[in-house]
Amino acid sequence: METSEEKPDVSVVILTKNGAETIGRCLESLFNQESSHKFEVIAIDSGSTDGTLDILGNFQVRLERIPPSEFNFGGTKNLGFSISKGDIVVFLSQDAIPAGSNWLERMIAPFEDEGVMIVQGVDRSGRDGFYWLREGLFWYTSEIKRWLERYQQIGLSCVTIAIRKTAWEKVKFQTVPFGEDKLFQKNAVEAGMRIVLVDGTFVEHTHRYTCKSLRKRITNEGLGARISGEDYSFKDMIGDMLNLRIYRYLVRGMGRGEIRSVGELMFPVVRPFYVYKGARSFRE
Repeated sequence: METSEEKPDVSVVILTKNGAETIGRCLESLFNQESSHKFEVIAIDSGSTDGTLDILGNFQVRLERIPPSEFNFGGTKNLGFSISKGDIVVFLSQDAIPAGSNWLERMIAPFEDEGVMIVQGVDRSGRDGFYWLREGLFWYTSEIKRWLERYQQIGLSCVTIAIRKTAWEKVKFQTVPFGEDKLFQKNAVEAGMRIVLVDGTFVEHTHRYTCKSLRKRITNEGLGARISGEDYSFKDMIGDMLNLRIYRYLVRGMGRGEIRSVGELMFPVVRPFYVYKGARSFRE
C-alpha cells in the first residue's frame, strides 16, 4: 500500500453508489492483495445513501464525492484517471470481488511488456447469479461476435480492467449514454494500442435480474453497440432468436432446475429483441 511519502505504481479506482451489499467484501479482498506494487485505492461516490460511505471509511480509501447529476460512466472514469497518482489505473466494479491474493499482481504483470497498453481481466458469476451469465452465454448475439472479430477477440469491460495512464491520455473515455468501454476499445485499437486478456485470475461478479432490469440492461447494450458503430439489424434479431445452440442450453438448464426466473426462461428471445430495440433508439 501507499504511504504519505510514496508515489503509488498503481491506482485502483472504484465507482460507488449504494453498494453496501458488496463493497466491504470487495475492499477486504483488495487490501489483502500480495503485490510487489505500491497501490492506492480511490472511490468516486455519486450519492450513496445506504451505508456505503461508512464502509469506505473503514478502509484506507481516498474518497472523491460528486453529485448524482454529474455522474456519467465515461466522464467519471476520466475523473478517476485525472486524480489518480499511479502510472497504471485499474478499474474495479463495486460488486466485483477479486478472487485470491494475487489478483492485482496478475493484472499488472502483462505491463512488463512495454507494448501492452490495456489489460482486460476476467469476471465470473457466482453460483446464484443469472443462468446465462453463469454459462458464459449472456453475450451470444451476432453484434458481439462481429465486435470480437473486429477488435482483437476481446470485449473490453470495466468490471475489471487495467490501463496505462499514457494510453488514456491519448484515447480518453467518451461521455456517451452507454457503451463507453466499447467506444474506448474501438478508439484504442484504431490508435494501434495492444490489448491483452489476463490469464489465471478473475473477479467474482454476480448479477441477478428482474424482468424489468434485464430489459433495461439489454436495451442499453443495444444502444451502446450502435453508439460504437456496430449495427444490429432485424435479420440479426431473427437469426439470433433461432440460434439452436442457445435452446439446447435452455433445455439443459430447465432439466437441471437451473432456470429459476421468467427472465432466464425467455432470454433467448428477450436478448435479441431488446438489443434490436436499443440499437434502433440511437440517432446521430
